[in-house]
Amino acid sequence: MIDKIEGLGNITPAGKTQKIRKAKKTTKSGRVRGDSIQLSDEAVKRAEFDKARNVVRSIEDIRKEKVESAKEKLKNGELYKKEIFKKVADIIAKDLTAIDRIEEIIKKTE
Repeated sequence: MIDKIEGLGNITPAGKTQKIRKAKKTTKSGRVRGDSIQLSDEAVKRAEFDKARNVVRSIEDIRKEKVESAKEKLKNGELYKKEIFKKVADIIAKDLTAIDRIEEIIKKTE
């Protein structure tokens, strides 16, 4: 018959645990160093490609009813106003800039 159960070896009882402290990494000058990562060229290109793809996907589809409405307004002369020409020019310039950027990104991934 067993009279006494001995300790459990190297296992510390639950009530007697110690706090865990993180090790501090330091540079040669003694400053604490933070974590860092380096991305490969391939990872950077992939991230740029994914960003460009998201831009392309976010572009709205052409809505036929709006196109038909604009055609009708052009026929009636309703759209021949200076402020409308400026807005259209701004939109086209913005889209061309986006297209140029997308083409740059695609060339980098090839």
